[in-house]
Amino acid sequence: MNRPRQTKPRARVVRAIYTKEIRETLRDRRTLFLLIAVPMIFYPLLLVVFTEVLISQQEQIQGTEAAVVMVGEIPEGLRTLVTGDETLTVATPSDPTTALSDGSVAAIIEVPPGADTTLQGGGTLTVTVRFNSVEPLSGNVHERIRDHLKEWKKNLLEQRLQSKGLGQDFIEPVKLEDADIAPSSRQIGSLLAQFLPMLVLIFMITGAFYPAVDVTAGEKERKTIQTLVTSPVRPLEIVIGKYLTVLTVASISGLMNILSIGGIVIHNVLIAGDSSEGGLNLGFEQVSALDVIGLIWTVLLLGIMFSAILMTIATLAETPKDAQNYLAPVYMICLLPVMVAQVPGIEISQATAFIPVLNLALGMKEILTHGVVWDHLFLVSVSSILVTTVTLVLAARLYTREELLIGRAGAKALFSRGRRDTAPAHTPTIGQGIVLVTVLFLLLYYVGASVQAWNVWAGLVVTLWGLLLIPTLGTIRALKFDFVRTLHLRRPPALAMAGALLLGISSFVWV
Repeated sequence: MNRPRQTKPRARVVRAIYTKEIRETLRDRRTLFLLIAVPMIFYPLLLVVFTEVLISQQEQIQGTEAAVVMVGEIPEGLRTLVTGDETLTVATPSDPTTALSDGSVAAIIEVPPGADTTLQGGGTLTVTVRFNSVEPLSGNVHERIRDHLKEWKKNLLEQRLQSKGLGQDFIEPVKLEDADIAPSSRQIGSLLAQFLPMLVLIFMITGAFYPAVDVTAGEKERKTIQTLVTSPVRPLEIVIGKYLTVLTVASISGLMNILSIGGIVIHNVLIAGDSSEGGLNLGFEQVSALDVIGLIWTVLLLGIMFSAILMTIATLAETPKDAQNYLAPVYMICLLPVMVAQVPGIEISQATAFIPVLNLALGMKEILTHGVVWDHLFLVSVSSILVTTVTLVLAARLYTREELLIGRAGAKALFSRGRRDTAPAHTPTIGQGIVLVTVLFLLLYYVGASVQAWNVWAGLVVTLWGLLLIPTLGTIRALKFDFVRTLHLRRPPALAMAGALLLGISSFVWV
């Protein structure tokens, strides 16, 4: 008698397969590091760097000396408060509006004629502060002036209350008005600059990730790479063909996602504008075609560079699983410069134009807030194309290593120098060093910061000795490493000492 065919999944088989897969996954130390250590390190590190840069930049902007213009009959009390501010200087340009537009002055204080007469008669004086909200310094100066106006207003109110005339004009002697000269298109562009570079980065990496893995590690796993590398074609031709494939997929994926999100945002804003009184002006008529072309070119540069980087890194992998392990940290590391680019006051310059990823994020931010600056766009393009070219040349070199493409050595083939006799380890491996640094960083971030916040001097002692030195020495002793070789306790060469001295002197400015 035939048994009925089972259609339901068997729990025993499912459990066995799950146990096997989870055991193989957790057995891989690189996977464990990516699953546990990298996220735990990255987000605190991101918070620390972003907070420190933000605080530093805010303090720098707050202490920056700026010029302001006073127009009209400025009352003596207000003039005294403004001129008494050491961070403000009074300028007298021939055209205050033009000076504010080109950044020569940070703000304009306008007072109508007859200000003293209005105040003495118990009337309300309207003071207008013109500023440019797109410029961080102008916005900060606007806040400084508002603080002075609030103090002046408080003083006037106290004087009026003493005169016993309690009318409405006495209670509110000053009315403040702000006039933002930034066009509506730049205001919207400034808003988009806060999140658009991050979205573009995510979409480009996501779009290039899987094709980069498939054309490299995937082909190794399918055993079709042997036919390709033994065919009469050059390694650079192979790399360019694969690179264009990755770039095409990444560009289509990134641009379609951006267009989809942009369409949704524009659609919702237009609906909100139509339903509101008077509508909503997006300022699209003020956006030039060059700005749009510059923005698209910057997005394309991001795809050009990341497609080359991801494909080259994936070439080092033995399997698609290894490729995912290699590429995941690249994604997290690239988030940091994009986050730094969002800090107010950090703008593109001749120095930042050559920092990969950061230059593209700052370039996109500049186009959205100020328009295309051809000098900056040229430097960003040159640096990005240079990085892409060097990366592709490296990928072509990798395709000449048979042990890397056909063998199972993976990235370790880059460092192979022939066979060596195995000997007991006297110093930590790279993986063990990374694990130790990870643990020390977590102790420093979560424990050291709390102790130092409670008491600075005691916190320094606990941090340096209890959280850094003792765990390091304990690890060396527990794993039976050689103290002298592990800690390099030997006299350094004179050239190394001179190099360390020069490095310390040159790094002091950045520290």
